[in-house]
Amino acid sequence: MDTWEWYNKYSQELRDAGQEYIPQIIDDFSEGVLHLQMEKCDSLLPEMQALNQVAKNPWLEIFIGHWEMRHRLTNYEEGEKVLPDVVALFEKAHREEAKDCPQSICVTQDLSACYENIDAPGWANERMAVCEETIARIDPTWSCFMCLSCEYASALMDSNRTEEALAYIDRQIDAVKASGSEYLEALLATRADILVALQRYDEAREVIDELAKENDYWGRDRINYQLKKLYIMALCGQDKEVWEELPRWSDLTPYSWGPWLKIITELLPRNPQRNHWQLARIIQKMLEHRSQAGAHRKVVDLAKLQITLALERESVWVAKMAMKLAQRHIPKLRALLGVDREFLELSEKIVAKEAELLARPVVEIPENSDEETQPDPEKDVEIFRRAYLNTPDDTELLGKLVNALNACNAIDESIELLQRYVESHIQEDNNLCFDLLDLLLNRGDQQAIEHLAKQYEQAELLHMALWFRARVINQQEDWGELESIGQQLLQHEKGREWVGVYRMCSWAAQKQEAWDRQLDYLQQLQQLMISREEDIRNIQWDIMATASILQQWDLVRTIAAELEIELTEGEGFIDEKWGLLNIRFRENFEYRYYYAQRIGPVTARIIEPTYRTDYPQHVDEFVVFDAEMLNTRPEDEEEQKNFTPLYGCLKTIIPTEYGESWFCEGVMPGEEQFNAFREALRERNWYYWSNSNEDYTLTDSHQGEEAEPLPAFYFVISAPRSVAKANIDKTLSELTADWEHPLCWWRLAKEAGANEEKHAAISERYGM
Repeated sequence: MDTWEWYNKYSQELRDAGQEYIPQIIDDFSEGVLHLQMEKCDSLLPEMQALNQVAKNPWLEIFIGHWEMRHRLTNYEEGEKVLPDVVALFEKAHREEAKDCPQSICVTQDLSACYENIDAPGWANERMAVCEETIARIDPTWSCFMCLSCEYASALMDSNRTEEALAYIDRQIDAVKASGSEYLEALLATRADILVALQRYDEAREVIDELAKENDYWGRDRINYQLKKLYIMALCGQDKEVWEELPRWSDLTPYSWGPWLKIITELLPRNPQRNHWQLARIIQKMLEHRSQAGAHRKVVDLAKLQITLALERESVWVAKMAMKLAQRHIPKLRALLGVDREFLELSEKIVAKEAELLARPVVEIPENSDEETQPDPEKDVEIFRRAYLNTPDDTELLGKLVNALNACNAIDESIELLQRYVESHIQEDNNLCFDLLDLLLNRGDQQAIEHLAKQYEQAELLHMALWFRARVINQQEDWGELESIGQQLLQHEKGREWVGVYRMCSWAAQKQEAWDRQLDYLQQLQQLMISREEDIRNIQWDIMATASILQQWDLVRTIAAELEIELTEGEGFIDEKWGLLNIRFRENFEYRYYYAQRIGPVTARIIEPTYRTDYPQHVDEFVVFDAEMLNTRPEDEEEQKNFTPLYGCLKTIIPTEYGESWFCEGVMPGEEQFNAFREALRERNWYYWSNSNEDYTLTDSHQGEEAEPLPAFYFVISAPRSVAKANIDKTLSELTADWEHPLCWWRLAKEAGANEEKHAAISERYGM
């Protein structure tokens, strides 16, 4: 059964009714989930949830809810945090108006996955029961049959019934094959996991290699199969290769943390030098995330690893911190399964190690650190903490201790120390209060920030209270309110002396596109910095950008002269012919990049058409960009030759007059025909852009089985909006009529209502 069939039909109905934005948001979100685009999905989620109020379709509500759960349960691995929402969705899915929706079956998978995240072995029997009951209501043609079968097999493995899991998954694979379905990916991936657990590594590697080769489109699949392969290699002792290929943790999402940890845990006993404070920092970050997500078993298991590794490094404070966290989560487990005994033993080891270390001489704080000595903030914490206990009013020492704790991701400990100090020294003027504010903002603790703001008010330090509240408002993206608070600060004697206040007001005005007010704030800041004899070059670049948006070209020319930037003499609009740039646009919650020609200090003209018809067109737009380069110029002179600076777009000042981009593909014609084609496009002021490689080929199936690959190319074209799609189709047909091999522009033909069947046949003929 095609569980997407109803949704595809419904989406088309919405598009025909002029509500294409509804399926577009859902499709963007579901694609983002499968590509692990976390920020994009987080940004789209409120919009997607709001669609339920617009569509008022019970089936769509279940569909949207299921994809939200896939993001939260799979990509973020949330546990008890998401349980109320999963249960509510499960209840909705079983109501009369929604129970026939195919995705109501998927919600059972969501419920099982949630309990797996909370406590996989503890809830194993219940997970099997709910999956078994639901599988009995469908047949193997459903994609849900595979998902639920994988959930059931996973629960068997969590119950240490691995042989049973293999027999079960093989039966399910046979059932799907017998139904005529060829989609077995999820079942085969689970089978590979079971084979690994049974130490049948060669068989598992064979399955994974085949899956990786056939399923490399979705980002989630790519990282999943890569880590599965590396885990098998680690189990087989291929340590060197695994370390070389292992992705950086910072490049991963919570979806991949578990497999990554399994690899690390396997490698560390043979590579003890890799057990260092940087690894502890990573594990601490994971612990905090899983704790907030309510993934209790995962917290306990990870804390056990953190304690063990910390004791090997003789880092008692890290072990005690992990123990404290584990003790909060152990009572929330469905079943202890020996965890209580394990942590009792670990607690005894911590006590013994602490006694051993206390018996050693106290290490003095070094006055000057050796530049060749590798920093170890984990050890610094122990040294600074002992010293700080003797001098609790030493702000410099407290700052060092907090910095060391932060380096180890021990954020709660830093906050506790800083809160105690700041609240008892509320009148003191130092940076510790701002360090505390930053930590509280990152943790999202608005209540604690407001508590401090009120304390500053009571102490008649209004500027501090305003600043603390402003930072919260900035995080909430209430730009009008942020600017209002900033203006209050500028009226305050101390507030108007803070550079950050002017920058905050400038930022708030920019977000409201109040460019004239932004320019005023920046010029006020420039005057303040001049009075202090500070370097104003960075602020001058910001002023040029804002002035360019306002098209105050005289001001841009004046500042350019002050910065010794040579411009062609004249007045008004600046239109130089400088080098090539990359301009980054922020669209639909993701970044897109286009080549441009620099025409001024902070202005450029886009020269690359968009590569997808459904993306906004920017070619021939004139834009203002932020002067801060987003990439780093290489030091090597040879590498600099191919370097293209990257800047972020601030504002389009002259919009494009060009329409959509249309993708074309085909066998490369002769040089004379190709040049004539390009010249004809230029004469019409149409844009042409090709990214195809020189070795790109197509094979003409009409030439028989022994046909040789032919040099080929693909490109996009964009014509002015005034040119109708039918005329673009007609022009391309005329320009390529005498080519030996026909060019394909399938989507354009479809949109133009032209000969779509012709292009479908071309695509099939050349295997496009």
